[in-house]
Amino acid sequence: MLSSSSYDILIVGAGVAGPALAHALATKTYNKRNTPLRIALLERSLSKPDRIIAELLQPGGVTALKELGLESCLGELGSVSLLGYHVLRGEQGICTPFPEGHTAQAFDNGAFIMALRDRARRAPNVDVIETTVTGLIENKDTSRVIGVRTSKAGGQPESYFANLVVLADGSLSKFRSAVLGNMPYEPSQEGYFAGLIVKDLKLPMPEYATMAILKGAGPVIVFELPNNEYRVLIELKQQPPLDLKEHIIHDIVPQLPSSLRVPILNALETSRVRRVPHYYLPPTKQGGSSKAGTFLLGDSLNMRHPLTAGGMTVALNDVVILSDLLAHIENFGNWDEISAVLRKWHHMRKPLAYTINVMSMSWAGLFAADGEAFNIMQEGAFKFFGKGAEYSNEPMSLAAGITHSPSLLARNSLAIAIYSIWALFAHPRPGNKYAPQIYEYPLLFIKALNVRGGVKLLASSHLAEEENEQRQQALRDEEEAARLEERKKNKSKYAPLIRAKVPSDPTIIPAQYATRRLKAGEYCELHYFTNKGLDDAKASSLIAEPDALVMLPSSDGIHSWVPAAAVKDPKAAPVTKDEHLSWEEFNEAAPRIILFMKMHDWPEDRVQMHIHFWNALQSHRWRHAPDSLKQRALLLYQSQQRHRWHLTIGMVHGWSLEEINQDLLLEAREDLFNEQREKQTVAAIKQAAAAFAVSNTELPRPQQAGTAQKRSLPAMGEAMGSNKKFALGETRIERSSVQLPAHGTDSTRYSQSESTKVCGPKTANSSAPRGRERRDAQPRNMTLDICAQDVEPPHMAPRDVLGHRKQNPLTPYRAEVWERELKRAGLSDRCLLR
Repeated sequence: MLSSSSYDILIVGAGVAGPALAHALATKTYNKRNTPLRIALLERSLSKPDRIIAELLQPGGVTALKELGLESCLGELGSVSLLGYHVLRGEQGICTPFPEGHTAQAFDNGAFIMALRDRARRAPNVDVIETTVTGLIENKDTSRVIGVRTSKAGGQPESYFANLVVLADGSLSKFRSAVLGNMPYEPSQEGYFAGLIVKDLKLPMPEYATMAILKGAGPVIVFELPNNEYRVLIELKQQPPLDLKEHIIHDIVPQLPSSLRVPILNALETSRVRRVPHYYLPPTKQGGSSKAGTFLLGDSLNMRHPLTAGGMTVALNDVVILSDLLAHIENFGNWDEISAVLRKWHHMRKPLAYTINVMSMSWAGLFAADGEAFNIMQEGAFKFFGKGAEYSNEPMSLAAGITHSPSLLARNSLAIAIYSIWALFAHPRPGNKYAPQIYEYPLLFIKALNVRGGVKLLASSHLAEEENEQRQQALRDEEEAARLEERKKNKSKYAPLIRAKVPSDPTIIPAQYATRRLKAGEYCELHYFTNKGLDDAKASSLIAEPDALVMLPSSDGIHSWVPAAAVKDPKAAPVTKDEHLSWEEFNEAAPRIILFMKMHDWPEDRVQMHIHFWNALQSHRWRHAPDSLKQRALLLYQSQQRHRWHLTIGMVHGWSLEEINQDLLLEAREDLFNEQREKQTVAAIKQAAAAFAVSNTELPRPQQAGTAQKRSLPAMGEAMGSNKKFALGETRIERSSVQLPAHGTDSTRYSQSESTKVCGPKTANSSAPRGRERRDAQPRNMTLDICAQDVEPPHMAPRDVLGHRKQNPLTPYRAEVWERELKRAGLSDRCLLR
């Protein structure tokens, strides 16, 4: 049965970088997160490692260990402090100390690894698990790594899942190609190191690591370990000989100082000589085209020659930078955020990693190379360091990982090369007491050219690889940028596939214009989220040109191109203003626009304000009032105040919409009331004008020979002025049969003539209501199907009425409306004359 566990972060490999990262992330994020990180550290074997390298930590690595809070690991081991290097070449020897205040630390590698694992195990929420990782688990839809498959000896297979998987499984990592894809380089084997432990050895310079430069063989490094043990490392330039002990006895030991020979020969008799290959691998930038959900760390990402003992220094410095960057990540499932961290980490680690990588490979090539040019350079470098601390401080600071400066490395390398050529002309050659004579200069120039070629060869062997790696990385970055641009242009094509059932509820897709407004946090009409608005958006999306762009100014005044579909189309279906929506449409739109506010990351306080505002409208006592004006006033108030609120965002005199202003609500109702009365007034005047027009067409016309003269409205006015009666079928209309509203009335009144035959008798409820009831009453429907009725003569002339209306604008009817409509009907000059 397959068991599984879930964590925030999985770290595969518990060498140096893995436990250090687990401890750093657990401690740095413990007080910063609401829920502490759950971290699992997976290692194939938790028994004590037995290695012959990675036993000397440079001063830069010691500093990184202190920054991680792990310096106590060194104290627990009883590590040995080293002040620098004692370099031997033949019978000559020089001391190159580290800068003042800095020391390296030597220790047993296995004990150091166990101390790191113990500190990781004691960190909060870190599980150290012994299991063998056999593969990566990927999401089937997105191909993102979401966990690992493991197996224990004799146990069932297991799965561990996490938002982020860190692979720190060493130089022989089996996941490197799966993570990096098409790698520009594969790890290249540069040679071997042979190692053995020697006891009771006396170093030529105590408290210094001894480096012996040999002829026909690679350099030898000897340094002290705890418990009176000494590590001896021998560089093997080529394939190790079949009989490694014989090679060491005959080719290596005779060139070493006499104080080292006997103890080493005794160790060769009693202990086994072990060998280990070493590799070179330039770093690769991650977070772009690399596999999502995981990344490489430590030797699985970057390796260099172990001569300068810089591997652990680079790994611990990587952990310092990476843990600081990852400590600010809230969601480790957000790969875009993790990718940005990885790209930043790549650039931040480069100064130290590049310096140590280049220096280790260059120095190994220089001290292990054969030929006259390299001999001249070795002698020049030896003399350069022997000139004193002012000449050796900068190179030693670079090798120790204290100074992170590729430019300083280049300057010192050039200085050593120039000094080597100068020493060729100015210093006595071996076996001579005097400097070269002038006649020897031509031959020395040729040798100098060989030195120049050796420098170029030495630099090109590894610097060119670094430069080529940078070019390859630049090409990958360009390809990644092109890929991202392609995904940006064709979002629909590259959108992740969500394997879910077809939803029963319809998908809400508003118009792009409304979406753009909400994204910008601007005012958007509710109409776009009603059923009708969504139907209009669906229709317009089928005919819109997707690639069309238009330029619009943003809120900060900068013009930018936006899709044409996101701009309001003047030819599209008309948009219903908020105040003209029905309550049913309002109830359709409000929940939907709230949903889209949240989708477009509106601040939570603004979303809650709108929710409370619209709830207050729904629960207001006017919402279900029998007076329709009061219900409409709530919608008008909503439209006015929401629009005003958007216009005043960011101003000093802002406000919240949550509480309804009753005074403004009353004003909204008064506006609606005045608008309704104005419409009623206009309708009454038009009805009266229509009645006069009908009567004018039926009046008797003067008889003229062969012609029929039409009476105009002025003639109708004269007829009304003469107070004559005219026949209209069986109906009589006289001047007093239509009376315009007098002061205090609310509608046109009609009276019935005694001679009327078509119209029925006047009913009791046909009279106009009085007082407050009259003010709120609705006007009667007046059509031309009802005969004109006789009415009482007006109590005031229309001119007086207009004057009175102008002086009293708060009365239900507006004088300017009457005057405008009478002029339009052509009655103001004739009918309203006294």
